[in-house]
Amino acid sequence: MVVGATERIEKYRAKLDPTVVGTRFSAVKELAESKAVVRQTELAGIRDDIRQILNANDIAPLVSGIFQAFANRLYGLKGSGGSVGALEPIAHAEAQAWLSSIPSETKAKAVINAILVYFGFSPLP
Repeated sequence: MVVGATERIEKYRAKLDPTVVGTRFSAVKELAESKAVVRQTELAGIRDDIRQILNANDIAPLVSGIFQAFANRLYGLKGSGGSVGALEPIAHAEAQAWLSSIPSETKAKAVINAILVYFGFSPLP
């Protein structure tokens, strides 16, 4: 079925009607807020744990954001619902990609491996 521009514009306007949007948001607001609280609490804990790994490896604050971002990526990957075994090849590919983006630092691989292990994955060989 081919949809013309007029029909698309009508659908767009209907979907963005303030009353419709407000009603939809009201229906899921409590659920969304409760999920956000749980996830933000988890992320804050992960940030603190990863900071300990970084401190233990004397990682400079200037590059710590790179490692924190990698940890956040693994958190999102684990949240996708797959098993650790099924997700491990993806986690390792992500780790290799992140390693290639980190300035030349001898501790980078050890820290990446520590973060992988923190999330339940095996370290890179």
